[in-house]
Amino acid sequence: EMGFFDAIGTMMREAVAAAESHGEKTILYLNTTAEPVDGLAERLSRKMEGVTIRFYRSLAERAVKTGELPPDTDSTMLSFIIDNQIVALQRAYSTRYHEARMRLFLDGETSPDRVIPRVMQALRGAAGVR
Repeated sequence: EMGFFDAIGTMMREAVAAAESHGEKTILYLNTTAEPVDGLAERLSRKMEGVTIRFYRSLAERAVKTGELPPDTDSTMLSFIIDNQIVALQRAYSTRYHEARMRLFLDGETSPDRVIPRVMQALRGAAGVR
């Protein structure tokens, strides 16, 4: 029922809230998916991200049909960019290194209430939406 950017913003806020309240579990998930065990990354990625990929793409395709996104939107690339942003936020709100990195890039800002709208604005720009 939500528009594209409202849905993505909600997902980001939920991901950040979960990373803040369940930091150790978030780190475990992020580290498990980054392990170089032979074939594990590919198996986990297919199993865990398949639903997410289909969700992002269908959301983007619906937004193109409703005019919320431009007709030439590359829904596969936009989905990849969104997922990367969510993972980056999960890392920033669950690990000290990535939080410190976020502070450096954002001139000390770490409040999700200020960071997420800025990420959403950048995504709008990446999608060709003002």
